[in-house]
Amino acid sequence: MAQPKASQVGTENAWRLIAAAVGWVVLAFTCGGAVTLLVLQLEGFSPSLPPLYVYIIARYAGVFVTDGVLFAAAVFHGRIVGSGNINAGLGNKPVSRLPLVVGLAAVIVAYVVIRHFLPSSSLLYGASPPLPTNIFLAGLLIFSNCVIEPAAEESLFRGWLWTGLQRCWGPLPTALLTSTLFLAIHLRPRLIVTLVPVAIILALARHFGQSVRASLALHMIYNLAFKGLFLLP
Repeated sequence: MAQPKASQVGTENAWRLIAAAVGWVVLAFTCGGAVTLLVLQLEGFSPSLPPLYVYIIARYAGVFVTDGVLFAAAVFHGRIVGSGNINAGLGNKPVSRLPLVVGLAAVIVAYVVIRHFLPSSSLLYGASPPLPTNIFLAGLLIFSNCVIEPAAEESLFRGWLWTGLQRCWGPLPTALLTSTLFLAIHLRPRLIVTLVPVAIILALARHFGQSVRASLALHMIYNLAFKGLFLLP
């Protein structure tokens, strides 16, 4: 009986990884959406709670559940890809070519600033949402957007999935596929357009930095810069 070629085995393994990633993403957003809807019901039971606070709590409860599932999936598959070594499976190691990664960080911040002050910015994002006066909720919003979300997304897409695909494919198809999935989870079509340069920069950081730490750091910097400018009065 003829044995499959190594390239065929690699392709099959790659598509299994992709199918697993898509499945986990669907599960994560399903669970997160269900939790959001459940928490929104609190408004009827707590009429004294401001609607804005109920919305924020519901939204970020869903975000924490969604990101928790994504991170758990990354850890689970990272252990498999790394043959028991989670750090190896996630590509979690010291960053290479640090000056280049720092330069990419400067580029991503410049992109945020330039994009924010373009006339089209308000069309893409609408009016700036009010920052909650409650310190806990404001801190929850910032922590979720600037730490939790980047950690979950990078661990999944440019962590274990990138590491696994790189064993089957070259760097370009690996970057294209992981970036496409990253863009796909940001469901607003106009927002996806503005995130294309971000996905490219994060992929470059992951490739040249040879570590998920590089893309994670830039993702956090991007979200922090974006939220900081977006919440300005």
